[in-house]
Amino acid sequence: MKVKLCILGLLATCAGILFGCITDATGPRHGQKVWVAIEPIQCLGNLWERDWLAKHDQDYSGYPRDREGELAVIKAYFEGKGISVHALASRPKYAIVCCACSCARGDTLYLLVNARDVLWMEDMGFRREAPGNSGPITWYD
Repeated sequence: MKVKLCILGLLATCAGILFGCITDATGPRHGQKVWVAIEPIQCLGNLWERDWLAKHDQDYSGYPRDREGELAVIKAYFEGKGISVHALASRPKYAIVCCACSCARGDTLYLLVNARDVLWMEDMGFRREAPGNSGPITWYD
Protein backbone atom coordinates (compact mmCIF):
# COMPACT_ATOMS: atom_id res chain seq x y z
CA MET A 1 0.00 0.00 0.00
CA LYS A 2 2.80 2.41 0.92
CA VAL A 3 4.57 1.65 -2.38
CA LYS A 4 1.40 2.45 -4.37
CA LEU A 5 0.98 5.76 -2.51
CA CYS A 6 4.62 6.67 -3.15
CA ILE A 7 4.27 5.88 -6.86
CA LEU A 8 1.04 7.93 -7.09
CA GLY A 9 2.73 10.81 -5.29
CA LEU A 10 5.70 10.67 -7.62
CA LEU A 11 3.45 10.63 -10.70
CA ALA A 12 1.44 13.59 -9.40
CA THR A 13 4.63 15.55 -8.77
CA CYS A 14 5.95 14.81 -12.28
CA ALA A 15 2.62 15.82 -13.85
CA GLY A 16 2.67 19.06 -11.87
CA ILE A 17 6.15 19.87 -13.10
CA LEU A 18 5.37 19.02 -16.73
CA PHE A 19 2.05 20.86 -16.92
CA GLY A 20 2.96 23.72 -14.60
CA CYS A 21 5.15 25.47 -17.17
CA ILE A 22 2.59 25.80 -19.97
CA THR A 23 1.50 29.21 -21.22
CA ASP A 24 -0.99 29.77 -24.01
CA ALA A 25 -2.84 32.69 -25.61
CA THR A 26 -5.57 32.60 -22.97
CA GLY A 27 -3.14 33.18 -20.14
CA PRO A 28 -0.63 31.54 -17.89
CA ARG A 29 -1.03 28.06 -16.56
CA HIS A 30 1.77 29.26 -14.40
CA GLY A 31 5.36 28.51 -14.46
CA GLN A 32 7.75 30.44 -16.61
CA LYS A 33 5.77 33.22 -18.32
CA VAL A 34 2.88 35.43 -17.22
CA TRP A 35 0.72 37.97 -19.05
CA VAL A 36 0.51 41.47 -17.57
CA ALA A 37 -1.65 44.35 -18.75
CA ILE A 38 -1.93 48.12 -18.51
CA GLU A 39 -4.05 50.90 -20.02
CA PRO A 40 -1.47 53.21 -21.63
CA ILE A 41 -2.05 56.96 -21.41
CA GLN A 42 -1.95 59.58 -24.14
CA CYS A 43 0.66 62.21 -25.12
CA LEU A 44 3.64 59.82 -24.96
CA GLY A 45 3.33 59.76 -21.18
CA ASN A 46 4.01 56.06 -20.60
CA LEU A 47 7.26 54.87 -19.02
CA TRP A 48 8.72 53.47 -22.26
CA GLU A 49 7.71 56.59 -24.23
CA ARG A 50 9.13 59.03 -21.67
CA ASP A 51 12.35 57.01 -21.64
CA TRP A 52 12.60 57.15 -25.45
CA LEU A 53 11.93 60.91 -25.44
CA ALA A 54 14.59 61.49 -22.78
CA LYS A 55 17.12 59.63 -24.94
CA HIS A 56 16.11 61.53 -28.11
CA ASP A 57 16.10 65.19 -27.02
CA GLN A 58 12.33 65.20 -26.38
CA ASP A 59 11.71 64.74 -30.13
CA TYR A 60 7.94 64.08 -30.06
CA SER A 61 7.69 64.14 -33.86
CA GLY A 62 10.40 61.49 -34.19
CA TYR A 63 8.74 58.97 -31.88
CA PRO A 64 7.91 55.81 -33.87
CA ARG A 65 4.14 55.65 -34.41
CA ASP A 66 3.98 52.38 -36.37
CA ARG A 67 3.44 49.00 -34.75
CA GLU A 68 6.98 47.72 -35.30
CA GLY A 69 8.52 50.94 -33.98
CA GLU A 70 6.40 50.94 -30.85
CA LEU A 71 7.23 47.29 -30.23
CA ALA A 72 10.94 48.06 -30.52
CA VAL A 73 10.62 50.97 -28.06
CA ILE A 74 8.70 48.85 -25.53
CA LYS A 75 11.09 45.91 -25.78
CA ALA A 76 14.16 48.16 -25.51
CA TYR A 77 12.77 49.90 -22.44
CA PHE A 78 12.02 46.70 -20.55
CA GLU A 79 15.20 44.95 -21.69
CA GLY A 80 17.09 47.93 -20.27
CA LYS A 81 15.46 47.06 -16.96
CA GLY A 82 16.41 43.38 -17.32
CA ILE A 83 12.87 42.29 -18.24
CA SER A 84 12.33 40.17 -21.37
CA VAL A 85 9.10 40.77 -23.30
CA HIS A 86 8.23 37.51 -25.08
CA ALA A 87 4.97 38.64 -26.72
CA LEU A 88 2.90 41.79 -26.94
CA ALA A 89 -0.73 42.42 -27.81
CA SER A 90 -3.19 45.31 -27.77
CA ARG A 91 -6.98 45.31 -27.53
CA PRO A 92 -9.34 48.30 -27.89
CA LYS A 93 -11.02 49.10 -24.58
CA TYR A 94 -12.69 52.52 -24.74
CA ALA A 95 -14.53 53.97 -27.73
CA ILE A 96 -14.42 57.47 -26.22
CA VAL A 97 -11.51 58.92 -24.25
CA CYS A 98 -10.89 62.34 -22.73
CA CYS A 99 -8.34 64.67 -24.32
CA ALA A 100 -6.11 65.14 -21.28
CA CYS A 101 -2.63 63.67 -21.41
CA SER A 102 -3.31 61.74 -18.20
CA CYS A 103 -6.27 59.93 -19.79
CA ALA A 104 -6.14 56.41 -21.20
CA ARG A 105 -5.49 56.25 -24.93
CA GLY A 106 -8.28 53.68 -25.32
CA ASP A 107 -6.61 50.28 -25.39
CA THR A 108 -5.19 47.64 -23.10
CA LEU A 109 -1.59 46.65 -23.68
CA TYR A 110 -0.59 43.07 -22.82
CA LEU A 111 2.98 41.88 -22.31
CA LEU A 112 4.14 38.31 -21.77
CA VAL A 113 7.04 38.38 -19.30
CA ASN A 114 8.97 35.93 -17.14
CA ALA A 115 7.13 35.02 -13.96
CA ARG A 116 10.06 36.28 -11.88
CA ASP A 117 9.49 39.81 -13.29
CA VAL A 118 5.78 40.11 -12.47
CA LEU A 119 6.32 41.94 -9.16
CA TRP A 120 8.48 44.54 -10.94
CA MET A 121 5.78 44.93 -13.59
CA GLU A 122 3.14 45.40 -10.90
CA ASP A 123 5.33 48.09 -9.31
CA MET A 124 5.27 49.87 -12.70
CA GLY A 125 1.47 49.85 -12.81
CA PHE A 126 0.79 46.60 -14.66
CA ARG A 127 -1.62 43.94 -13.42
CA ARG A 128 -1.81 40.20 -14.07
CA GLU A 129 -4.21 39.75 -16.96
CA ALA A 130 -4.13 37.68 -20.13
CA PRO A 131 -5.49 38.91 -23.48
CA GLY A 132 -8.08 36.14 -23.64
CA ASN A 133 -9.94 35.21 -26.80
CA SER A 134 -12.88 37.62 -26.92
CA GLY A 135 -12.98 40.69 -29.15
CA PRO A 136 -10.51 42.14 -31.61
CA ILE A 137 -6.85 42.02 -30.69
CA THR A 138 -3.65 43.10 -32.40
CA TRP A 139 -0.70 40.76 -31.91
CA TYR A 140 2.74 42.29 -32.31
CA ASP A 141 5.46 40.16 -33.89
